[in-house]
Parts: sequence; structure tokens; C-alpha cells
Amino acid sequence: MRFSSYASLFIFLQVLFQRFSDITAIFRHTYVEIIPTEGLSVPAYQRHILTCKASYLGEAPDVEWFRDNNINLEGDPRFGIEVSFNQYETVVISRLTFYNPLPMDSGMYQCSMVSSAVGTAEVPVKFWTAPVLTPVATHITVTSGNQHTLQCQVQGGFEGRLLWLKDNHYIGAEGSFDIDGDRIPDVRITPQSRTLSIINAKATDAGVYTCRFRYNYGNQWKSLASTIYVTAGVELSSDSYILWQGNQATPLNVKCTGTGYPLPSVSWSFGETKKGLRTGSWSGDISIYDYQISAVHMQSTMTIARMPGFFNITKFYCKGENSISVKSNTIMVVNVGKRRPTLGPTYYPLPTVALHLVAGGPLHLVEGGPDSACKQAPVLSNVQRARTGLADQACRILPG
Repeated sequence: MRFSSYASLFIFLQVLFQRFSDITAIFRHTYVEIIPTEGLSVPAYQRHILTCKASYLGEAPDVEWFRDNNINLEGDPRFGIEVSFNQYETVVISRLTFYNPLPMDSGMYQCSMVSSAVGTAEVPVKFWTAPVLTPVATHITVTSGNQHTLQCQVQGGFEGRLLWLKDNHYIGAEGSFDIDGDRIPDVRITPQSRTLSIINAKATDAGVYTCRFRYNYGNQWKSLASTIYVTAGVELSSDSYILWQGNQATPLNVKCTGTGYPLPSVSWSFGETKKGLRTGSWSGDISIYDYQISAVHMQSTMTIARMPGFFNITKFYCKGENSISVKSNTIMVVNVGKRRPTLGPTYYPLPTVALHLVAGGPLHLVEGGPDSACKQAPVLSNVQRARTGLADQACRILPG
């Protein structure tokens, strides 16, 4: 009895396993798919092929092609349909050929099993008359020291070559390139991903980048381009201090260069109050000249025709500004050749100088220029003005 029970259980398990195998085989051999599975995005007026493979319960079924679920392509002379089978005749292979497709032939294409077989596969098909070039981002702001990537996508399936330019100057199509001439690569171009990577970004890497796609269509070379604006905050370059020979009465030139994109503006100010300076300030003794070096460099030069020769240290400020950021630099001017007034005062070689006059009390020239002397100048008599010449000079150079 026990043996018989084991035998019955064994037979039952065998049958169950066979049933499971049969069910698995059915599901394994019932399918329908179109290759390429992502469909087609290709130029119009050129030959293209879709392939459908189908099997139903391990047998090769009949299949039909449709567009947008209702247009049967059988018999249409603009399409060709060829049918074949695999080695064991368990899979049908149907090839749909587009001989000379038009843009209007774009749509969803279906391969459907018919008769007793059930199953449909579909893919999108798009026919293009020209490629479409699209940057992933049209505006990018770079930050110093980081890597940033520009990318342009090409739709339409056209074969061609993507080229990169910066500020209308050609960079290249593949590899690493030094743009600023310092023998260090600034960008890396990868054609497979259609990207340009800015390596270790700095303000000089900002500007207008262009990706240009060149392709051959209809035996003609054509191209299209797209623009990417790369912006950067302001970086300033100037001397921290200037040694000036005041006893030679020579003009003082102060330079400041702003780097960034959009191109920064550069302005000047003076003293602790940061009073703004422009051409014509200080009774016409100041002239300011701005020169655009490149698309990202603006240099400003301030020339002071006459400076008072009796100060020790004074400060000027240059400010660079664009829509991304604002930055300011301090420039110290150190008088290393001070002129002594011809009459009266005692000279103290310190950052703060006191001039003791015969009348009117002491005049203090604080760091930043002879503003105090100018403010106290009205209390001096004409005789004192004539004797010292100091207050007149101070008020002419630093009015108000």
C-alpha cells in the first residue's frame, strides 16, 4: 500500500510538471515585436525598413501591417512587404520597406497577428525633411573651478558632424582644446554624446558658444547652428597698491580690468565715502578711458593729471558689475616722493599729517586725501592762502 501511494504521488507530480512545462512553453513562444523597438526617426525620401517577428503557441501566425490602427498597408505600392520564417517555422518574419516615404507618412505603425492569433506591436515613425538641432540648455552660468557641460541634440536621423565655436571662433569637433593660449586644455569635445565640457571653469570661459551641424542631404552639404550663452560673474584684476612719485608732479594712471559675461562695466570711486569719480571730476583733472579687450574683458584706465603732493596714502576703488554679480577692488596709492609746502607747516611722515598754520588752527589731512583741508579752507585769510598755496591746491584737486 505504501509503495502504491508513493507511485501515485510520483505520477501526479510528473503530470503537474508536464502541465507547467506546457504552459511555460506557450508563454515563451507567443510574442510579437517590431525592430527597431524604438521605431524610426529618419530622413524622408530615403529607403527604410521595419521588421516584425511573431510567434503564437509555437507556430508562425499570419501578420498584417497598419498605420495609425486603421490603414492597412497591404497592396500600397509605396511600401513593400516581404515574409519569411525562421529555421523551424515557428516564427514569422515580416519586413515593411519604405521606398520613398513622405513626411505625411509619419505616424504609429502596428504589426498585428490575425485569424486565431492575438497580439499587436507598435512603434512611432517620424520622417524628417531636415534635422532639428536643439541645445539641452540655452543659458548656463559657470562658477570658478567647476566643470560644466554643454550639449546639443540632433533629431531626424541625419548623418553629419557637429562642430563647436566660441564667440564665432572655431574650436573643433573632437578632443581637448586650449582656447586662451595658456597651454592648458580649457574644453573637451565628445562627438558620441555631442557635448562640450568646460574644464576647471573660469570667467574667461564665458561667452557665446555655437554648435553647428553639417550634413549631406540630397547630394548637397548643408548646415544649421544653435547658440548657447555661457555667463559668468565678475572677476577684477588691478594693482593692490601703487608707488607714486609725488615730488615729480607726474600724472597718476590707475588701471582695472573686469572679466565676465555679460561684459561688465567698470566704475571708480575715492576715499572713505567712496565718492564716485568720472571724466571731468576734480576740476577736470580726471579722465577715464574704457577699452573692450574681448567679449569678456573690459579695461578701465583712470588718469589724474594733478595729485596733491603732500599726502602719504590714499585709496581708490574700482567696481565691476554685470547681471550676474558685483565685485570691488581697493587700490592703495602710496606717495613715496612727498613735496613739502614751501612755508609754515611742520611735516610728519605718518598716514595722518597735521599742518599747523599761523592762524585758523591746525588742518588735518586724513588718510584718503586733503578733504579736511578743503573744508577748512574758507577760514584762511587771503594772505595765508597766498603764503601757503595749500588750501587752493587742495580745493582744486578735491572739490567739496
